[in-house]
Amino acid sequence: RVDKEPIECLEATDFVFPDLALVYDDLVPRSPSNYKIFPFFVLEYHRHVYELVNKIVTSPELDGGRILHLLRWVREYYASMNHQLGVTEELLEPQLLDGNEQGLLDEYLKLVRTNLVKWTNNMMNTASNEFTERTAAPATDSDKLYHMQTASLMFEMVNQQVSLAADSQQSTVMEQVIKECIQVMKDYQQRWKDLISAEMKMQIESPSTTPPGLAEYIMAATNDQIKCAEFADAVLQRMESENLIKNRKNFESARDLLNETMDDFFDVATHGANALLDLAFNDVKDPFSKLHTSTWYEEDPMGLIVATLRDYNDDFRVHLNDYMFNKLIDWMLERLMIAQMDALRNRGARLKFPVCTERLEQDRAAVFNFFADYKNPKDLEDDFDAIEQLHKFACSTKRTAYINFYSMKRIYHDLPISLVEDILGRRDDMDRSSIKEVMDPIKEKFKDKDPIDATRSPTIFSKVKQ
Repeated sequence: RVDKEPIECLEATDFVFPDLALVYDDLVPRSPSNYKIFPFFVLEYHRHVYELVNKIVTSPELDGGRILHLLRWVREYYASMNHQLGVTEELLEPQLLDGNEQGLLDEYLKLVRTNLVKWTNNMMNTASNEFTERTAAPATDSDKLYHMQTASLMFEMVNQQVSLAADSQQSTVMEQVIKECIQVMKDYQQRWKDLISAEMKMQIESPSTTPPGLAEYIMAATNDQIKCAEFADAVLQRMESENLIKNRKNFESARDLLNETMDDFFDVATHGANALLDLAFNDVKDPFSKLHTSTWYEEDPMGLIVATLRDYNDDFRVHLNDYMFNKLIDWMLERLMIAQMDALRNRGARLKFPVCTERLEQDRAAVFNFFADYKNPKDLEDDFDAIEQLHKFACSTKRTAYINFYSMKRIYHDLPISLVEDILGRRDDMDRSSIKEVMDPIKEKFKDKDPIDATRSPTIFSKVKQ
């Protein structure tokens, strides 16, 4: 019976304490003191308990939950012997578990680790197949957000292990279980990053051979990472509210690890959002390459860029987590600003005066109106300052060029001199001598290093091609 019902056998030993109490109350007063009746019965009963515990330890049915139950039962057994009968642990020989509680705990943690890895691998294998094959659209929740199943499954497993560990009533056990769960979460995070990167690489390099729907699945994976961060926070709140880790040092260790893991989930979500932007901007590479070239004066490549990005955003807005959508818009804006700056150096770019001034204004207005659908127009004014000042410099007269440069350089200390020189080289109204005339005082200004610049935060120009 021990092999099949180890825990039930432990509970069946409840008779030990009333039996020994009966010996103490009724037999001891009726027996000579030199017989030492009570110690004899205590040790006999204890030896039978010892044998039973050893059989349970070697039982094939001893899983993680039963190990924790056994460890707690042993502690309660010794406490009851002391409190009810006045028998201390030192008098009870042989020692239950032969003093190998730590070994049993290590075995339990090994089981936790093995099971978590096994379950996570099975879950991720299924999710990976869905993500790469994309035979159907990902599932949506009641808010129309795409999602995978992995977040809820992952934390269902985690909460099961936390509940089991809570039964042990040992702070160190709970802390170690939290650490095992976090290690599995970190592996899970890395697998998602690698999976998204691998599918992105295939999509960019050979789009004709990849199944459709990658953007939808990246949105689903990104949403899942936000869910995971929320679930991890719920685990932390549970630890605090239920006082699962009573030792303050152990609690702070587990808390810090969980907070770090939550940040890591946001990092994976950011990786997903940036992959979505990579997809969108990959689709507008061609119109970006036409900005400021002869085609730009005949067609409207910026209009095509904005229309394409709007199509992407229509899907992102509906199916992507609100927090991540707002972050994505911020990152999209920065990318578009940088791409506009880099486009001034396009192969074949030529700034034809005076028509280019109006075209640059039209492009800025198109981009501004596009982002005004997603952000407060007042906030956008600061975001557009860098590109406005750069365009203003690009359209300067020889007399105002240095003034406009100096105004820009004061704010954007990391403005690359190579960009300034390249822009002047694209102007059709300046020959080499004119460019040299404008550039000489600018170069002198670049030589005049301000020590304060080294302590200032990088600006958007730090991300422009040098």
